[in-house]
Amino acid sequence: MADTSHAARRASRAHGDVRYGRDAGINFVDAAEMYPVPTRAETQGRTESYVGEWLSQRPRDKVVLATKIAASGRPFSWIRDGSLAVNRANVRRAVEDSLRRLKTDYIDLYQIHWPDRYVPQFGATAYDPANERSSTPIPEQLAALAEVSRREDVPLLAYSPLAFGLLTGKYVGGPPPGSRLARFEAFGQRYRKPNVDEAVQAYVKLARAHGLTPASLALAFVRSRWFVASTIIGATTLAQLEENVKSAGVELGKEVLAEIEQIHVRYPSPAP
Repeated sequence: MADTSHAARRASRAHGDVRYGRDAGINFVDAAEMYPVPTRAETQGRTESYVGEWLSQRPRDKVVLATKIAASGRPFSWIRDGSLAVNRANVRRAVEDSLRRLKTDYIDLYQIHWPDRYVPQFGATAYDPANERSSTPIPEQLAALAEVSRREDVPLLAYSPLAFGLLTGKYVGGPPPGSRLARFEAFGQRYRKPNVDEAVQAYVKLARAHGLTPASLALAFVRSRWFVASTIIGATTLAQLEENVKSAGVELGKEVLAEIEQIHVRYPSPAP
């Protein structure tokens, strides 16, 4: 009974967060078959299920719904019994499973969560031939997903605009108890590299000098980029969600953007 009650509280909080965002004017909801993170067999797909329960009680055409297929290269044996190649059969199965959890008959934006072929990613910076693996040919992926690019006037979604929470400033001085970096240290290895702390502190100082919260500065900067269509936000608490939503009203002036560029030149891509 305790586990059931706990699950009900999680679902209620998730629905409350989505409802708050919708009431604030957000109409884009982003999920993935592997969510929540860190992904585990017993929780995989739960985010889509929460969204689906909420969505089933609302007009479907009022929400832009996105989700993703997990690709090869990660040890997720519980997703399709470990069959993660982005081929036609797996795309079809993943889409059908997501549709069932999302309680809808269509998805507005479907994405490959990370490249199916080997490339340095998840914090790696060097190409290692030893990590090469077989992958689904690009033409087959294109045929399954009808992928297009900037030349087709399709803008981008920004990945992790708050850098796993670092750009909120809450990790200055070390991870606070209960935070994601404190609980899931392995997921933050890409942010434990030289110049990361220095860059974060510089951006936090800049935000406060201009009367902004660090999170608002980071989100407003991402939103200001010409190639970004939507700034994806994630929040653990309603207070965080409220702060993120309010950042939509922040417009960065030329002076602030110039100072951001100065910091970027000093600490270029510290956490690739």
